Amino acid sequence: MGNVTSVLMGVSSLLAGARWLKEGLTPKSKAKASSLQAVSVATPSGKGGGMRHTTYTVNTIEDRIRHIVGLIQKGRDDPRVRKLTAQLLSKKCGDEWCTPEKNAKAEVETIFAAVRQHVRYTRDTYGKDLYQHPMRTLEFGAADCDDFAIVLSSMIQSVGFPVKLRVIRTKGAADWNHIYVLVGLPARAPKKWFPLDASVDKGPWWQAPKSMVAAHRDFLVP
Repeated sequence: MGNVTSVLMGVSSLLAGARWLKEGLTPKSKAKASSLQAVSVATPSGKGGGMRHTTYTVNTIEDRIRHIVGLIQKGRDDPRVRKLTAQLLSKKCGDEWCTPEKNAKAEVETIFAAVRQHVRYTRDTYGKDLYQHPMRTLEFGAADCDDFAIVLSSMIQSVGFPVKLRVIRTKGAADWNHIYVLVGLPARAPKKWFPLDASVDKGPWWQAPKSMVAAHRDFLVP
């Protein structure tokens, strides 16, 4: 796998993510939401840092979310993800922490900025819908919207923040065609959920405007 820490913290020349909003919102399928589709899930194999790919047939958005949530939970409990995230938040700027202690928004912004800087929006393999373990995403430096949601959620949950997944169907699309993260603040008893969409070239707290959205659903990641 190489030095994944350097992938997240030391690489400064990777290309920017999706240039236009539509790149992150392109429908993956013209099929209706109830039709059968296959997804490929990449998880650690436990053998020399390799990955195991398993293909599943899905027929509902709940099926897809179940696989995505499973990868988020595996990622947040992976000590490598916790280590990388903690190292990001523990960088020093002179005698002070670059990310102020107990500043929830600053911590989330630091994580979001690192993912945006070092992971490029890249479409899945032709004819496949791939969901990657967050360490795979950090190794490759490439992700589409569901993989961005997985890696962001895993890192954010690894340092104590609750998250939801928001799935949207844009106007004119036949199926649910985009996913991003909502982080709850304050962490222990969220009063508001803030959007994080790393698959488009925007800052944190931005989301697709209501004028583009035909429907949305939110899923809490337990």
